Formats: sequence, C-alpha cells, structure tokens
Amino acid sequence: MRELEAMRGLISDLNDLWEGTTVGTVPATEVAAAFERHASSLPTDSKVLEQFQRLASMIRRGPVRTRAEGIRQITRKLQLQADEFAQVVEARDAKLRGK
Repeated sequence: MRELEAMRGLISDLNDLWEGTTVGTVPATEVAAAFERHASSLPTDSKVLEQFQRLASMIRRGPVRTRAEGIRQITRKLQLQADEFAQVVEARDAKLRGK
C-alpha cells in the first residue's frame, strides 16, 4: 500500500508542477525532488523505489528545466501504473477479507 500512496502523491505533485507552469518548462530540481520525496517512504526492496530513484537521477543529470509536456506524459504513465497496481491490491485485499 505504501507504493500506491507514493505513486498517488507523486502524481498529484507532478500534476501541480505541469499545470502551474506558464512558460512550458518546470525546474528539473523540483521535479526530481518530488520523486525523491515520495521515494523516501518506500521499502528498500521496492521496485517503485528503484523506478523513482532512477527517474530522479535522470532528471537531475538532464537540463536545468524540464518540458512540461514531458512531465505530463510521465504523470499519465504513472497514473496508468497506479491504477493497475490498485486493481491488484484491491483484488488481493478482497480475497484476504473473504478468507
């Protein structure tokens, strides 16, 4: 469940960043910080943690500003991933409640 909460929190933060820009770019440090902030609550063996750390690192090594459209696309992919993950978790929880 921590992974799902982290994904949803990151999606919210990234939405705020790309919706709030008026120049079409977002400071890369803010984007990377959002990934790192939400990764900090994840267990060390989490695949989501690895994904967040990898993306944060790539963003920090890139240009000083990140295109808002790129952030929107990442946000959309994360939303789809979170929705799929939620279905699995909810199905598992329903099965456990039934036992």
